[in-house]
Amino acid sequence: MEALSESCLNLTTLDTGSREPIRCAHVAKKLFKRCNKIRVLRTVDAWQTFDSRFVDAVAQLPHLQVLQLYSARDRSGHIRLRTLADNCPHLRELHLGWMRYTIEEAEYFINSKKDMLTHLEIRWMSNEGRSIVPLLAVCAGTLEYLSLTRYRLREVAGADAFATLCKFRKLHTLLFRGIMRTPPPEFSLAFRDGGLAGVRDLTLSDYRLMPDDTLLTISEGCPELQTLTLDGSSRPTDEFFEPLCKFKKLETLRISNNCTERGELLKHVARMPALSSLSFTCTDLPGMEYLLDMPGLQYLYFHHISGYRIPFDSFPGRLVNLRELVFVRCFGDQRKVDEMCALMPDVKVEGTLMAWK
Repeated sequence: MEALSESCLNLTTLDTGSREPIRCAHVAKKLFKRCNKIRVLRTVDAWQTFDSRFVDAVAQLPHLQVLQLYSARDRSGHIRLRTLADNCPHLRELHLGWMRYTIEEAEYFINSKKDMLTHLEIRWMSNEGRSIVPLLAVCAGTLEYLSLTRYRLREVAGADAFATLCKFRKLHTLLFRGIMRTPPPEFSLAFRDGGLAGVRDLTLSDYRLMPDDTLLTISEGCPELQTLTLDGSSRPTDEFFEPLCKFKKLETLRISNNCTERGELLKHVARMPALSSLSFTCTDLPGMEYLLDMPGLQYLYFHHISGYRIPFDSFPGRLVNLRELVFVRCFGDQRKVDEMCALMPDVKVEGTLMAWK
């Protein structure tokens, strides 16, 4: 960071990643004072860096447009959104992850950016326990990406929040991360009257408390959905996945950390008419033979999956459109994959299967 502040005065994008975060506020102050042309800043809070002094340092960036401050821990305190609003006039994308905020400063920030805010990642609930979603209604005409983390709203506040979501008609990406409390019946209101009809990418994370008709509700409210990510649930019912066939335009499905009761997940996936990309991570997958009923698959990704039951010997002639096969930390018989590759030379294979020891 010292070298950057001395040598890269025309820097416009800084992404520190998790390996080299800005570890203290005085370094940030010097860096941003000299490299004040930065427009995109992404960094990780490794040592509780994001205090008031750090935000004051960021406020030295008058050209800042994109800010991602990912906190590794759910800690106390709050981000000073008023300072960002007053000193970063071009800021249009803000990603806060699990970071806390006060409702007063959030309202000030949102009102000041209501005509330009396009991307926002923020907790559902402020330090005072109030929902952020009703305040975001003023941004309904500009907001394209919305990620809401740690849902813990009480029933009345949750009902109001979901009813408001149907106003965001420009949204193309919507993420619900961390459903910590059962949503109210009004959850379906967000997907009625065409309010979210333009959403093409949707993520549900930690959705074990969602009702069985969740996917049916989403399929009816998001007819243009092309990508669906289902991340983390403790033994959801097979009925939860049954409506997957209702997604007529869904091309990409990512599922992780799942284990259904009767193991019929792949049976329901095989009935999806437009599916071309399928990813599984840490998921129990009985019924691997249903993969053979998906001739439209072009991309298949496995992460931490047992490959012993995957019918590689039947892929040739069945998965005729397959072009890429990826393994990450998977176990199985690599010889089966090699034999398949010999018969399917157009398939690009990344990674290998490890023998179970």
